Amino acid sequence: MNASFAWMSWKARACATYTKGARVSSAAVQRCPAIMDPLRGQRRARRKLRGPCEVMTMRNIITICADGIRRLFSNAISTIIVISLVLLPSIFAWYNILACWDVFGNMGSLTIAVANEDEGYRSDLVPLKINVGEQVLSSLRENEEYNWVFTSSNDAIEGTKEGRYYAAVVIPKSFSRDMLTLDFASGNAADIVYYSNEKKNAIAPKLTGQGADAISHHVNESFARALAEITISLIQSASNNLLADGDLSRVAAVTASIDAIGDRLEQTAHAFELYANLLDSVRSLSEGSAELLGEIQAQARSAGASASSDAEKLASSVEDIASADSLVVRSLDTCEEHARKVLEAAEALGDESAIQKANQVLDDIAAIRSGYEQSTATAIDEMRSNAADLQSSVAALADSLSVINDDLIGSVTSTEDKLATASNDVTEMARSMQALAGTLKTAVRDIDSALASGDFETLHELLGSSAEDVAKWLTAPVAMKRTAFFPSDGFGSAMSPFYSVLALFIGQLLTAITLRLRPAEETLKRCRRPKPYQVFLGHFGVFAFIALVQGTLLALGNLLFLQVQAMHPFLYLLCFWVTSLSFACIIYTLSALFANLGKAIGVLVLIAQVTACGGSYPLQILPDFVQVISPWMPATHAVDAMRAAMMGVYQNDIWISLAILAVFGAAFIVFGLLLRRPAQALTHAYLKKVDASKLMNA
Repeated sequence: MNASFAWMSWKARACATYTKGARVSSAAVQRCPAIMDPLRGQRRARRKLRGPCEVMTMRNIITICADGIRRLFSNAISTIIVISLVLLPSIFAWYNILACWDVFGNMGSLTIAVANEDEGYRSDLVPLKINVGEQVLSSLRENEEYNWVFTSSNDAIEGTKEGRYYAAVVIPKSFSRDMLTLDFASGNAADIVYYSNEKKNAIAPKLTGQGADAISHHVNESFARALAEITISLIQSASNNLLADGDLSRVAAVTASIDAIGDRLEQTAHAFELYANLLDSVRSLSEGSAELLGEIQAQARSAGASASSDAEKLASSVEDIASADSLVVRSLDTCEEHARKVLEAAEALGDESAIQKANQVLDDIAAIRSGYEQSTATAIDEMRSNAADLQSSVAALADSLSVINDDLIGSVTSTEDKLATASNDVTEMARSMQALAGTLKTAVRDIDSALASGDFETLHELLGSSAEDVAKWLTAPVAMKRTAFFPSDGFGSAMSPFYSVLALFIGQLLTAITLRLRPAEETLKRCRRPKPYQVFLGHFGVFAFIALVQGTLLALGNLLFLQVQAMHPFLYLLCFWVTSLSFACIIYTLSALFANLGKAIGVLVLIAQVTACGGSYPLQILPDFVQVISPWMPATHAVDAMRAAMMGVYQNDIWISLAILAVFGAAFIVFGLLLRRPAQALTHAYLKKVDASKLMNA
């Protein structure tokens, strides 16, 4: 064997000597075993080690992570610290959520002083002293929305300054006088003086101001309702008197008057129809005049006589129209006189329905008169003027018949247009009066039927509704119908995403401050040549473990202990897991790259997220720079995802928010792997300077 080994060594040396300094072909090298055997062995070793190296990479990461988690519970002190790290975020969130769980339901604890200095008011018409301020105090005593303290004005004002009261409401001496002395022209309203101590609290003045506004609204509503009830009660009392046995004849008399008005309106409408026919006849005459002018232009010799005759006929027609005009005016005056008599009778009886219908008749007559004066009267005046001009220009017709003929044709055409407009207006007025007459007759028939059958309830309905119902409608004619999309169970439940997200971020900051940012040397010795990225990812597993425990405990506490609303409980848990892992990636990467400087950057991010995440105030009311940075804050998307899991998902909004959170976390991990080496130089210089101070921890 030794001889064989010596022979192989000699052969190898011979091959080496042979090839030294010479150009040897590949075939010669392959024929030399001393050269080829080591090369083949190395290749086989590389192929065998390729699979185990990949396994070794994951094994190193898992080893570092598992050993780090085991060391978290290596002794009692470290176990207590880890438990504290897990509990502190939940304690922070639960405390704040419970503190604001039902803040608006406890507004009865806000103390508001109320002082009444109202002296009351006694009017000349009503010999009764009315004190509206006392009525306000009576209503506030029944109001439990705030803690009302009734005191003097001096105590209310001084107590508000001292801080004993959050606000004070003082009713001045002239309050009743200002309320009951109606001066619509000036538009001045009765004042209630409101004092608030804005130094004591930032939000309390806003809440107490709502209470003062509620008092003002209550007074306005009560006053309007009282006036409406008094007015409707008087009307109803008058109607009840009419319905008494001895007063039924008065009701019948009123209905007879209304019936007579209806008949008169029908007659007037018929007269208007006749007047419209007359206008149509005059228009036909004008058309005939136009044709006659054409013949006059062909027969020059007889033009003067024919024109004179036509002018006289036209003047006579205009006078006929004027006579009909006076008849129409007298008819309108008669209708208006009867309508006013009915209105006076209805006002004396207090019949609101009859008053409204009589006023409607007067308005219609006024509209008819206005339309008549604007169209028909103007047309008649122009026709009379044209006829006079025509008669004075007969002599000139003979000299310039062709020119005047054109002018006359234009004038007659204009007159025809105005006559057509007047005819249409009169016809429309006749239709309106016919419709009004029909309405009045229908009302009369209903009242007569109720009187004949003794059905006084129907008559009550005809005369008006109850005073209370009408007053209630007058004071609140509009009601708000509210519909909430994705409704919330309460203020505290709606605020829980905000405090939960802040708690998870604070928890990761505490973890980075408490734990070392590099594994123990004993852990690294157990690994096989660990690479820097393996150390980075393996130690991140420890932070991720604590983050998942923090998120799980906080989510389960919110669901089971606080019982916040959650339409999708599993998605709610998923939101906490993704959020906590994303925050762990961010804080761990910053701390691993820049040490305490990275932790300080994390604190700055936390400060920015308090307002920029939109968890408390709407972003639209915040400054522009807050709205700009909001989409770049991970807490913004975490809050959105939690709200979707709690109140309802809309168009996959929860998955979009979770995907953005995952991108944040993955981006920081990649950022840490790529900048690990460049950041080492900066971190080393930073640590060296900090250590040189002999005071601060690195």
